[in-house]
Amino acid sequence: MQDIILKETRFYIGTQRKLLLSLLKREDFSIDSSFSTIVTNNNEFFDCRSLVRFFRRNGFYLSPEEVSAIVRRLDLNYDEVITKEELAKFIVNASKLCYAAPENNEKSSNVILVR
Repeated sequence: MQDIILKETRFYIGTQRKLLLSLLKREDFSIDSSFSTIVTNNNEFFDCRSLVRFFRRNGFYLSPEEVSAIVRRLDLNYDEVITKEELAKFIVNASKLCYAAPENNEKSSNVILVR
């Protein structure tokens, strides 16, 4: 059972890594535009409700637990809201880990995108 869980984890980490690298390589990608896409009402931050609205607008329906997990992962000062600076730090750190991580097919058990 442990092997199955490990293989599933590696698969999703590899997929997440490929998506992030693809995003970072786009010429039109910027943290400012990413942040303003999520934020509503010209706020300086976004929270769980903003994420729910963002995902629904894009055809994704996440459980409250999944949305909370995203906020917990991004929220560096534990105030339950995400600022542009927190999003930028997360993306920069995640990109460093993605570029440093071995390919999905290598035998490694490192997990990326974890604080």
